[in-house]
Amino acid sequence: MTYPIPLLEPVVLNEIVADIRPPENLVLSNALPRIPITTSYYRWDILRNSRTIASVNVPNAEATLVDRMGRAQGAASLVYTREKKTFEPTTTMWLREVGTISNIQNAEQAVMREIQDLNLRVDNLVEWCCWQALQGSLSFPNSESVVVDPINYQIPASNFVHPSTSWATATPSQIVSDIEAWMRIVQRNARIPLTDAWLTSKTLQRIFNAFAVNAEAGGYLLTDTMRTAYFNSGMQTLPGFMGLTWHVVEGQYDANYDNAAIEGDFSLFLPDDKVIFTNLSVGDPMKIVEGPTADFDNSQGAIGKFMKTWTQEDPSARYALLESRFLPVITRPDQILIVPDVTATS
Repeated sequence: MTYPIPLLEPVVLNEIVADIRPPENLVLSNALPRIPITTSYYRWDILRNSRTIASVNVPNAEATLVDRMGRAQGAASLVYTREKKTFEPTTTMWLREVGTISNIQNAEQAVMREIQDLNLRVDNLVEWCCWQALQGSLSFPNSESVVVDPINYQIPASNFVHPSTSWATATPSQIVSDIEAWMRIVQRNARIPLTDAWLTSKTLQRIFNAFAVNAEAGGYLLTDTMRTAYFNSGMQTLPGFMGLTWHVVEGQYDANYDNAAIEGDFSLFLPDDKVIFTNLSVGDPMKIVEGPTADFDNSQGAIGKFMKTWTQEDPSARYALLESRFLPVITRPDQILIVPDVTATS
């Protein structure tokens, strides 16, 4: 007798997938709002605030007609992923004659691990796409004859900047001057202040090194607690430095989309020596839109992730499939500033 495995029921599967949150190290996947849409293609407005001031008028006179906000548009097809796993009875005995409650529980645990792995692959893809968007563009290489058109997120050329002196050798005052100049660019273009900096621990180390070992600094911007943590354990933190929140991003992925991809060769979502400065809290500047499934078996019009299972008779096997449609969208590119390499000057 073959016992059913509840986790393989479609309704249960989709409820489980809907409740799984991305791991904490996938910071953008967790932080960005998700917006459901009903199409596989999305068009969005790119908004830029006016830098002009209102004109003076007099009572009882006609109002001065002014132009609408600076506006362009972006458009792209949603990213689509569809993957499946197979459970073969010859290698997973729990698919045949499970037999006992204990074995059924073991079967559910085995199925759950595979479902979580499929789901994590999708979450990793979403995170990768979001970091690519924050760096200015999203494109995919040829993969089994599937080509996705590259997306340009229209971050202004003036928002790609370089340090005046390589941060590998820069003094603290040079680093401070660089950041001050960059913050002014966003203040001028977007009319709002920068609030956050995103970088790896290796990149942050360059700032610490400048303040910790440079004679000019004398550690004047390092508190006693920061210096102690730095020298004793290598811990790095810059709370409030330059009025920004500093986020250390160490998430990694298997380099499937690298030119020289090698299985097991891991890459960082955000490369070393690159810094991204943002204000993602004002004006809904970045989000993830999620679109409908492309599967006939989805009778409920699922948005985002959809999962199903089915059996194959010859050879005997059970498949589990997960698909998703999504797209990172940036509506206010002026609020993003990118330093491609802190060790390379302009």
